[in-house]
Amino acid sequence: MKKSPLRTLAIVTLFALGLNACGQRGPLYLPEPPPPIPKPAGYDKPEQQQNR
Repeated sequence: MKKSPLRTLAIVTLFALGLNACGQRGPLYLPEPPPPIPKPAGYDKPEQQQNR
């Protein structure tokens, strides 16, 4: 029996949508907080000298 191309296309589309829906529930798609901004070199040195 010959399958119609539309049926094959529908199966592939549903399979791809299913994989996409399962992937969005995984930990890879969770938003992460931005990394802290690094301070310039020597930023803390004047404060350490005043505290001594």
